[in-house]
Amino acid sequence: EKLDEAISYYDKCIEINPYFERAHLNIGVCYFAKINLEKSLYHFNTAIKLNPNMYKAHARLGGYYRFISEDDKAVKYFKYSKEKQIKMDMKLSQQYEQRSK
Repeated sequence: EKLDEAISYYDKCIEINPYFERAHLNIGVCYFAKINLEKSLYHFNTAIKLNPNMYKAHARLGGYYRFISEDDKAVKYFKYSKEKQIKMDMKLSQQYEQRSK
């Protein structure tokens, strides 16, 4: 199955570099798709610990909590994700404006 193959590749990435937050996020998505909630939660949280500004990881964690019907936590992570995304977009916009001067 494709998910198992992806998990295998992400495991290898994490083995080589345990601080690779995107690999943690992506393997968490794979585990979530397989309804392995314990492993998906672990990897989403690890991605956030490695990069607290990773808004996609916060959004995925919101999806996790929505799935298990913990709506208050889901809303918290979705809001936090949106705030992080807005800040990131503003920062990128400012950088673009500075370069175009």
